[in-house]
Amino acid sequence: AAKAGKSSRKDNHLRPPKAISAHPYRCRPNSGGKIRKNFAPFQQPANAYVNLGLVDLSMNRGDEAAQNFRRAIEIDPHSISAFSGLATYFRLQNRAPDSLQILQKGIEANPDRVELQIARADVLYAAQKKEEAAASLKEFLDRHPKSTDGALAIGDFYTQRGDGEAAAAVYRVGMKADPKNVPLRERLVECYTDSGKLTEAEALIAEIIRLRPKDAVAGIARARIRLAEHKPEEAVEILRQETRDAPDMWQGHFFLAVAYRQTQQVGQAKGELQEALRISPNALLVRRAMTELSLQTGDVGVARETAERTVQLYPASPHDHVLLGTVMLRQGQVPAARDQFEAARQLAPGDPEPALSLGMAAVAERKWTEAEQQFEGVLKLNPRSGTALGALADLWFATGQVQKGIARVTQQVTAYPDDAGPHFILASLYAAAGRLSDAKDQFGRAIQLNPQLVQAYTRLADLHQRLGEIDAALARYEQALAMEPKSVLLHSIVADLYSRKGDIAKARKHYEQALTADPSFAPAANNLAWLELQSNGNLDIALSWAQKAKELLPDSTATTDTLAWVEYKKGLVSTAIPLLKECVQKAPQSAVYQYHLGMALAASGTAAEAKAHLTTALRLKLDQPESEDARRALSTLN
Repeated sequence: AAKAGKSSRKDNHLRPPKAISAHPYRCRPNSGGKIRKNFAPFQQPANAYVNLGLVDLSMNRGDEAAQNFRRAIEIDPHSISAFSGLATYFRLQNRAPDSLQILQKGIEANPDRVELQIARADVLYAAQKKEEAAASLKEFLDRHPKSTDGALAIGDFYTQRGDGEAAAAVYRVGMKADPKNVPLRERLVECYTDSGKLTEAEALIAEIIRLRPKDAVAGIARARIRLAEHKPEEAVEILRQETRDAPDMWQGHFFLAVAYRQTQQVGQAKGELQEALRISPNALLVRRAMTELSLQTGDVGVARETAERTVQLYPASPHDHVLLGTVMLRQGQVPAARDQFEAARQLAPGDPEPALSLGMAAVAERKWTEAEQQFEGVLKLNPRSGTALGALADLWFATGQVQKGIARVTQQVTAYPDDAGPHFILASLYAAAGRLSDAKDQFGRAIQLNPQLVQAYTRLADLHQRLGEIDAALARYEQALAMEPKSVLLHSIVADLYSRKGDIAKARKHYEQALTADPSFAPAANNLAWLELQSNGNLDIALSWAQKAKELLPDSTATTDTLAWVEYKKGLVSTAIPLLKECVQKAPQSAVYQYHLGMALAASGTAAEAKAHLTTALRLKLDQPESEDARRALSTLN
């Protein structure tokens, strides 16, 4: 039912099909209210065997599953789920021809149903027979030009495979048959959003709202546009309202989690994913996102549990086998990970993702030759795979074959001169080989080809910094910050460079912005305290920042030293000395820590100890101007 005037439609194409009940029989009470011992089957007995088959599949009892699916087909030759289940069994057995054959029989028995057409196209896609799949789907649309359900399903098929152009074309065909069909318009909005056609998407949303003034899906789509425009804060506000007005739409919670991730609010993102899973436990997009977020935050156990359940729910999904294998690889269970990657390759022999993952498994086992073969295999399947080329470059660097890497990546640059990825990888290899001028040229070319490639700006800035070109480095880092204004790391790097230039005001501004983005980022608090000291600023402010840094990183010698030195400057020598002794004990070869302890001891009147530590600091090559201060203090003590 609609809530607060919102759309009551919940199941757009992001929702996976509902799972069939796992209980093949139901109990029927007798006249006395007791449960009869003999169970009566469902009104459609074929469903009972389908359910048993699905349970068998989830428990890896393939042969039993096949028998139950065949029995269901005997009982009901038109059972879509029975044909689909048997085809899935064949796919899991790496028997794609048998899967296609059974699907074709199902299609012949159900010529007006699109579900089996989709399943057949999926098998053909996995076998790299995309043209044949597209032709069969087009033929179905040609025979059913007014089937909006067919257009929705086929458009969704293309969307889920990343072919937004084909999906949009199919949705437009459906809209010709039914110009006011809101679900088709909503799908088309998503296609336009994903492809960057934001003006077209906004126009369609306006039409949807005209037809349904308080449509929740339209609101979610508008938030997705804000995400595409790199305005996650605005998306958060829209989605908070949508989830309040339509709390039972899992899509709203899912995209709110996406927005929270973009604003670095990881805890809130996980909470929204949990809510989406509560509403729709089998939603594939949500399950994948939960696995990936759990991996990112180090909750490997949660990631493993989620991924394993996803594979049980969707055993014919190659990507989810890869995701489970990736979790296992993170846990160091390489053989188990390989099994999942191999299962994915059997399901989708022409998909480069399993081969890439097998290459990563080989790297984990230091099987360099096998890894190289797998990555090169990926490039044969997808010649523009930047991930595979980057993995090869990492491999050659790790094995001391940088020149070989340069030669191979140069071939890729020659083959695809307008692709930013190979230029970036070649630049990285040049930098590793010490050819900094060539590296700068290639990073610059990568930026020309893809001005949004943030990492190219930061790597180029790093090269400028290594060459002592501080102003050029700052310019590149500032460009990167314009694209990632909440990057704590970038703000800190820029602040450090401004500090080196003596521009304390700008350094302070960027450290503060880093803390605004992440209040728990201790290095920024520590450096703000140090800036106050270096600029003869307010010691009370310096103490506040130093105490905050110490609270955030209590075991850090750097934060301990900063706090102690601020206390020394404020005349709190008795509290500073124990902290400085702790620093020297942990890092006795630090000239700075020896110097700080020596100065504090001198101020306390402990001359012999002070002389020992100041002498040690000078022996350890204490930098200017601290070395001059140490000599003056020694002369006074002497």
